[in-house]
Amino acid sequence: MQYLTGREALRLAIQAGNRMETEEGMIVYPDHYFRERCASQEPAAYRLPEFVPASPQEAYLMGESARLYAESYGTAILIRLVPEVAEGKMLLCPIRRRRIRRGYERNGRGKEQCTGIPCRAFSDSGWNCVSGGGRKGILTYGPGFLRVREILNGSAEVRILKLGTVWPFPEELICRFLQETEEVLVLDETRRRILTEIYAIKGKYELRCRIHPFYGEEERADDIAGAMAALMGREAGKHFLPVVPPVERSMYGLPILPC
Repeated sequence: MQYLTGREALRLAIQAGNRMETEEGMIVYPDHYFRERCASQEPAAYRLPEFVPASPQEAYLMGESARLYAESYGTAILIRLVPEVAEGKMLLCPIRRRRIRRGYERNGRGKEQCTGIPCRAFSDSGWNCVSGGGRKGILTYGPGFLRVREILNGSAEVRILKLGTVWPFPEELICRFLQETEEVLVLDETRRRILTEIYAIKGKYELRCRIHPFYGEEERADDIAGAMAALMGREAGKHFLPVVPPVERSMYGLPILPC
Protein backbone atom coordinates (compact mmCIF):
# COMPACT_ATOMS: atom_id res chain seq x y z
CA MET A 1 0.00 0.00 0.00
CA GLN A 2 1.22 3.47 -0.85
CA TYR A 3 -0.24 6.98 -0.91
CA LEU A 4 0.24 8.46 -4.38
CA THR A 5 -1.11 11.47 -6.24
CA GLY A 6 -2.86 10.99 -9.55
CA ARG A 7 0.19 12.19 -11.46
CA GLU A 8 2.51 9.82 -9.57
CA ALA A 9 0.13 6.89 -10.11
CA LEU A 10 -0.07 7.65 -13.81
CA ARG A 11 3.71 7.77 -14.11
CA LEU A 12 3.89 4.41 -12.38
CA ALA A 13 1.32 2.82 -14.68
CA ILE A 14 2.97 4.06 -17.87
CA GLN A 15 6.45 3.06 -18.89
CA ALA A 16 8.84 5.99 -18.54
CA GLY A 17 9.96 5.99 -22.16
CA ASN A 18 6.42 6.17 -23.55
CA ARG A 19 4.93 9.34 -22.09
CA MET A 20 5.13 13.09 -22.40
CA GLU A 21 3.70 15.61 -19.93
CA THR A 22 1.82 18.66 -21.20
CA GLU A 23 -0.26 21.45 -19.67
CA GLU A 24 -3.48 19.47 -20.18
CA GLY A 25 -2.25 16.20 -18.75
CA MET A 26 -0.09 13.37 -20.00
CA ILE A 27 0.24 11.87 -23.47
CA VAL A 28 0.83 8.14 -23.86
CA TYR A 29 2.37 7.14 -27.16
CA PRO A 30 3.87 3.95 -28.65
CA ASP A 31 7.56 3.65 -29.45
CA HIS A 32 7.13 4.30 -33.16
CA TYR A 33 4.97 7.41 -32.71
CA PHE A 34 6.48 10.63 -34.03
CA ARG A 35 6.93 12.58 -30.82
CA GLU A 36 7.28 16.01 -32.40
CA ARG A 37 3.83 15.58 -33.93
CA CYS A 38 2.36 15.99 -30.45
CA ALA A 39 4.84 18.51 -29.07
CA SER A 40 4.61 21.03 -31.90
CA GLN A 41 1.00 22.06 -31.24
CA GLU A 42 -1.71 21.63 -28.63
CA PRO A 43 -2.88 18.01 -28.20
CA ALA A 44 -6.52 18.97 -28.76
CA ALA A 45 -5.65 20.14 -32.28
CA TYR A 46 -4.99 16.54 -33.31
CA ARG A 47 -8.18 15.22 -31.67
CA LEU A 48 -6.29 12.60 -29.73
CA PRO A 49 -8.27 9.91 -27.90
CA GLU A 50 -8.86 11.39 -24.47
CA PHE A 51 -9.28 9.74 -21.06
CA VAL A 52 -10.49 11.73 -18.03
CA PRO A 53 -9.91 9.93 -14.69
CA ALA A 54 -12.05 10.82 -11.69
CA SER A 55 -9.56 9.76 -8.98
CA PRO A 56 -5.89 8.78 -8.58
CA GLN A 57 -6.93 5.11 -8.52
CA GLU A 58 -8.73 5.53 -11.82
CA ALA A 59 -5.74 7.42 -13.24
CA TYR A 60 -3.55 4.43 -12.42
CA LEU A 61 -5.92 1.99 -14.10
CA MET A 62 -6.49 4.27 -17.09
CA GLY A 63 -2.73 4.53 -17.57
CA GLU A 64 -2.53 0.80 -18.16
CA SER A 65 -5.54 0.85 -20.48
CA ALA A 66 -4.19 3.83 -22.44
CA ARG A 67 -0.86 2.10 -22.91
CA LEU A 68 -2.59 -0.95 -24.39
CA TYR A 69 -4.71 1.23 -26.70
CA ALA A 70 -1.61 3.14 -27.83
CA GLU A 71 0.25 -0.06 -28.68
CA SER A 72 -2.77 -1.71 -30.35
CA TYR A 73 -3.83 1.20 -32.58
CA GLY A 74 -0.44 2.87 -32.99
CA THR A 75 -1.63 6.28 -31.87
CA ALA A 76 -1.01 8.66 -29.00
CA ILE A 77 -3.61 8.99 -26.23
CA LEU A 78 -4.19 12.00 -23.99
CA ILE A 79 -4.98 11.46 -20.30
CA ARG A 80 -6.31 14.74 -18.92
CA LEU A 81 -5.62 15.35 -15.24
CA VAL A 82 -7.58 18.03 -13.43
CA PRO A 83 -5.93 19.52 -10.30
CA GLU A 84 -8.09 17.45 -7.93
CA VAL A 85 -6.80 14.23 -9.48
CA ALA A 86 -3.24 15.33 -10.26
CA GLU A 87 -2.47 16.61 -6.75
CA GLY A 88 -4.91 14.60 -4.62
CA LYS A 89 -3.54 11.55 -2.82
CA MET A 90 -5.13 8.14 -2.51
CA LEU A 91 -4.10 4.81 -1.02
CA LEU A 92 -3.39 2.54 -3.97
CA CYS A 93 -3.06 -1.21 -3.66
CA PRO A 94 -1.52 -3.20 -5.15
CA ILE A 95 1.28 -1.27 -6.87
CA ARG A 96 2.82 -3.44 -9.57
CA ARG A 97 6.35 -2.51 -10.52
CA ARG A 98 7.40 -2.87 -14.15
CA ARG A 99 10.72 -2.89 -15.86
CA ILE A 100 11.23 0.52 -17.45
CA ARG A 101 12.22 0.68 -21.09
CA ARG A 102 14.47 3.66 -21.67
CA GLY A 103 15.34 5.45 -24.84
CA TYR A 104 13.35 6.64 -27.82
CA GLU A 105 13.91 5.72 -31.44
CA ARG A 106 13.26 8.62 -33.76
CA ASN A 107 12.53 6.92 -37.06
CA GLY A 108 9.82 9.17 -38.51
CA ARG A 109 7.27 6.39 -38.88
CA GLY A 110 4.57 8.13 -36.86
CA LYS A 111 2.37 9.44 -39.67
CA GLU A 112 2.53 6.21 -41.65
CA GLN A 113 1.70 3.91 -38.75
CA CYS A 114 -0.73 6.17 -36.87
CA THR A 115 -4.05 4.52 -37.72
CA GLY A 116 -6.16 6.21 -35.04
CA ILE A 117 -8.92 4.71 -32.94
CA PRO A 118 -12.31 3.97 -34.57
CA CYS A 119 -15.00 6.50 -33.66
CA ARG A 120 -17.16 3.78 -32.04
CA ALA A 121 -14.38 2.13 -30.08
CA PHE A 122 -15.39 3.72 -26.77
CA SER A 123 -19.19 3.35 -27.05
CA ASP A 124 -19.06 0.07 -25.12
CA SER A 125 -16.00 0.92 -23.04
CA GLY A 126 -16.03 -0.08 -19.40
CA TRP A 127 -14.88 3.44 -18.44
CA ASN A 128 -18.28 4.78 -19.51
CA CYS A 129 -20.97 3.48 -17.16
CA VAL A 130 -24.63 4.17 -16.37
CA SER A 131 -26.05 3.82 -12.86
CA GLY A 132 -29.32 4.62 -11.12
CA GLY A 133 -32.75 4.87 -12.69
CA GLY A 134 -35.62 7.21 -13.43
CA ARG A 135 -36.49 9.51 -16.30
CA LYS A 136 -34.14 12.28 -15.23
CA GLY A 137 -30.42 11.97 -15.72
CA ILE A 138 -27.07 13.56 -15.00
CA LEU A 139 -24.14 13.37 -17.41
CA THR A 140 -20.74 14.02 -15.88
CA TYR A 141 -17.08 13.06 -16.10
CA GLY A 142 -13.93 13.39 -14.05
CA PRO A 143 -14.15 14.52 -10.40
CA GLY A 144 -17.65 15.87 -11.07
CA PHE A 145 -18.88 12.28 -10.86
CA LEU A 146 -17.54 11.96 -7.30
CA ARG A 147 -19.28 15.19 -6.30
CA VAL A 148 -22.59 13.97 -7.72
CA ARG A 149 -22.29 10.60 -6.00
CA GLU A 150 -21.49 12.28 -2.70
CA ILE A 151 -24.45 14.64 -2.97
CA LEU A 152 -26.88 11.83 -3.83
CA ASN A 153 -25.55 9.74 -0.92
CA GLY A 154 -26.49 6.40 -2.46
CA SER A 155 -29.85 7.49 -3.89
CA ALA A 156 -30.79 5.78 -7.17
CA GLU A 157 -33.67 8.03 -8.20
CA VAL A 158 -31.56 9.73 -10.88
CA ARG A 159 -29.87 8.05 -13.83
CA ILE A 160 -26.16 8.94 -13.97
CA LEU A 161 -23.89 8.56 -16.99
CA LYS A 162 -20.22 8.82 -16.09
CA LEU A 163 -17.85 9.34 -19.01
CA GLY A 164 -14.30 8.11 -18.67
CA THR A 165 -13.44 8.56 -22.36
CA VAL A 166 -14.59 11.83 -23.87
CA TRP A 167 -12.96 11.41 -27.30
CA PRO A 168 -13.77 9.66 -29.58
CA PHE A 169 -17.16 10.69 -28.27
CA PRO A 170 -19.33 7.63 -27.39
CA GLU A 171 -22.20 8.66 -29.65
CA GLU A 172 -24.22 5.45 -29.42
CA LEU A 173 -24.05 5.39 -25.63
CA ILE A 174 -25.06 9.06 -25.37
CA CYS A 175 -27.94 8.51 -27.79
CA ARG A 176 -29.31 5.60 -25.73
CA PHE A 177 -28.96 7.64 -22.55
CA LEU A 178 -30.87 10.59 -24.01
CA GLN A 179 -33.61 8.29 -25.31
CA GLU A 180 -34.13 6.82 -21.83
CA THR A 181 -34.40 10.19 -20.08
CA GLU A 182 -36.66 13.23 -20.31
CA GLU A 183 -34.30 15.78 -18.76
CA VAL A 184 -30.52 15.67 -18.48
CA LEU A 185 -28.21 17.86 -16.43
CA VAL A 186 -24.81 18.13 -18.14
CA LEU A 187 -21.90 18.96 -15.85
CA ASP A 188 -19.24 20.24 -18.23
CA GLU A 189 -16.03 21.55 -16.67
CA THR A 190 -14.93 24.94 -18.06
CA ARG A 191 -14.89 23.78 -21.68
CA ARG A 192 -18.20 23.39 -23.53
CA ARG A 193 -16.99 20.74 -25.94
CA ILE A 194 -18.99 17.95 -24.31
CA LEU A 195 -22.13 20.08 -24.31
CA THR A 196 -21.66 20.93 -27.98
CA GLU A 197 -21.37 17.24 -28.90
CA ILE A 198 -24.52 16.41 -26.92
CA TYR A 199 -26.52 19.12 -28.70
CA ALA A 200 -25.26 17.75 -32.02
CA ILE A 201 -26.41 14.22 -31.14
CA LYS A 202 -29.79 15.51 -29.99
CA GLY A 203 -30.33 17.30 -33.29
CA LYS A 204 -28.99 14.43 -35.40
CA TYR A 205 -31.42 11.86 -33.96
CA GLU A 206 -34.26 14.37 -33.32
CA LEU A 207 -34.46 13.56 -29.62
CA ARG A 208 -36.91 15.39 -27.36
CA CYS A 209 -34.84 15.21 -24.21
CA ARG A 210 -34.34 18.56 -22.47
CA ILE A 211 -30.72 19.53 -21.84
CA HIS A 212 -29.80 21.62 -18.80
CA PRO A 213 -26.18 22.84 -19.07
CA PHE A 214 -24.05 23.50 -16.02
CA TYR A 215 -20.54 24.83 -16.46
CA GLY A 216 -18.22 27.42 -14.99
CA GLU A 217 -14.71 28.10 -13.82
CA GLU A 218 -15.37 26.25 -10.56
CA GLU A 219 -17.80 23.46 -9.87
CA ARG A 220 -18.60 23.88 -6.20
CA ALA A 221 -20.61 21.25 -4.39
CA ASP A 222 -23.27 23.76 -3.32
CA ASP A 223 -23.82 24.94 -6.89
CA ILE A 224 -24.05 21.37 -8.16
CA ALA A 225 -26.47 20.47 -5.36
CA GLY A 226 -28.66 23.44 -6.32
CA ALA A 227 -28.69 22.41 -9.99
CA MET A 228 -29.53 18.82 -9.05
CA ALA A 229 -32.33 20.00 -6.73
CA ALA A 230 -33.83 22.06 -9.56
CA LEU A 231 -33.65 19.04 -11.87
CA MET A 232 -35.42 16.79 -9.35
CA GLY A 233 -38.02 19.39 -8.39
CA ARG A 234 -36.80 19.91 -4.85
CA GLU A 235 -36.29 23.07 -2.87
CA ALA A 236 -33.15 24.94 -3.81
CA GLY A 237 -31.85 25.03 -0.26
CA LYS A 238 -32.56 21.38 0.53
CA HIS A 239 -29.42 19.29 0.74
CA PHE A 240 -29.17 15.64 -0.22
CA LEU A 241 -26.59 14.84 2.45
CA PRO A 242 -27.90 13.52 5.78
CA VAL A 243 -27.79 15.72 8.84
CA VAL A 244 -24.81 14.86 11.04
CA PRO A 245 -25.97 14.15 14.62
CA PRO A 246 -24.23 15.96 17.49
CA VAL A 247 -21.14 14.18 18.77
CA GLU A 248 -20.33 13.89 22.46
CA ARG A 249 -16.90 15.28 23.25
CA SER A 250 -14.45 14.65 26.07
CA MET A 251 -12.93 17.25 28.36
CA TYR A 252 -10.11 17.69 25.85
CA GLY A 253 -12.50 18.51 23.00
CA LEU A 254 -12.00 15.18 21.23
CA PRO A 255 -15.05 13.26 19.95
CA ILE A 256 -16.07 10.18 21.93
CA LEU A 257 -16.68 7.28 19.56
CA PRO A 258 -19.32 4.69 20.48
CA CYS A 259 -18.06 1.28 21.52
